[in-house]
Amino acid sequence: MPAYRRLMGDMNCLEDVTITLLAKGNIHCRRYELGADAEHYGNIFADEAQLSGTFFGDIHAKFVLLKPTAHVYGVIHTKNLTMEEGAAFNGQRLDPSTT
Repeated sequence: MPAYRRLMGDMNCLEDVTITLLAKGNIHCRRYELGADAEHYGNIFADEAQLSGTFFGDIHAKFVLLKPTAHVYGVIHTKNLTMEEGAAFNGQRLDPSTT
């Protein structure tokens, strides 16, 4: 899985993507992971998204996992959202099948 310390701009790929420090832009990928010390400003479009860091934007994914250190601000579009104890989510969850 490619890991990116800094990513500025939009990315569209068929691979898994891990952000370890900072991302600004929209990311389209198969599987997305945001590290515990990382921040992302933008939107995610993925099959799976696992977040441990701070995220500002919208998430569109089939499955979303918020780890204990996650802080998410925005809208999560998913049928499957799991929040582990300690995760913070300030926003709205929308089920894509009802919108």
